[in-house]
Amino acid sequence: MEQLKAYKFRIYPTEEQEIFFAKTFGCVRINVNTNMYISACIKMYRFTHFLYLNNLLFGK
Repeated sequence: MEQLKAYKFRIYPTEEQEIFFAKTFGCVRINVNTNMYISACIKMYRFTHFLYLNNLLFGK
């Protein structure tokens, strides 16, 4: 069996770099959460639209 190696790195950013990382990861978090919300809304719309059409075709 092939053995995989892992490396751990520790960084010590300057204060300017810490601010940059905080802003960057904050924006990424907001974008990911927004995309997940939009995706959930689209799925819910498709499901409810399907139910609506199903009720129109076959009655309640």
